[in-house]
Amino acid sequence: MTPKEAKQRAIMTLDEGENIVGMWVTPLIPETGFYKLIAKQKTDGTIEWAHLLQRADGTKELMFRGEVKSKKELNQVVDASNSNLQRIFGASIKLNVAEAEFRTLDGQKFDDTVN
Repeated sequence: MTPKEAKQRAIMTLDEGENIVGMWVTPLIPETGFYKLIAKQKTDGTIEWAHLLQRADGTKELMFRGEVKSKKELNQVVDASNSNLQRIFGASIKLNVAEAEFRTLDGQKFDDTVN
């Protein structure tokens, strides 16, 4: 797979100087999967986010993507996502802060900052 093909398949990529500023995941929703939200701060200070669904078989479906100007606005995105998830799946389903291990497409570990 070429780097260009990898970028086209990725939900979100980190470019030089960008870093992850937040990740959230729901508990497993039977017959649905996990909803996830990931956000990165770009070099211009804006925050790009992606909201996705990861199915039980590991496939990912991008639901929404956007950009905000601050962490306060990002929190509003998380709150709005939680409101919709709870309306659809019940009060116990909400995005919770998550930690992740980052890997390249060939399985190599790396941190959340690209220098």
